[in-house]
Amino acid sequence: IPRAGKLAEMPDVYDEVVAATYREAEDYLKALQARLDSARVSIEYRSATGGIARQIMDYAAEEDIDLMVLSSHGRTGVDRWIHGSVAQKVLNSCACSTLIVRGQ
Repeated sequence: IPRAGKLAEMPDVYDEVVAATYREAEDYLKALQARLDSARVSIEYRSATGGIARQIMDYAAEEDIDLMVLSSHGRTGVDRWIHGSVAQKVLNSCACSTLIVRGQ
């Protein structure tokens, strides 16, 4: 979460927002892992900071991944222009094969 606008002027609030965001992400990933474990699907997750697409591509290179499967939000128009497309960046730049699936 970049420091911008009013958050840049309130470092304590910024730190609280970042900590809450990490906790929320961790809770989501733990719940997802539990759901997939019950379906006998093994997953591994990790938290990272920095550009999302760059972090994904670095992980793929570090772990010598053969095939990466990503879901896409399917954003279009202005929404895609504002938020960008992590899946598109990874698809265009990742050294390994990449499969993009539509999220539900």
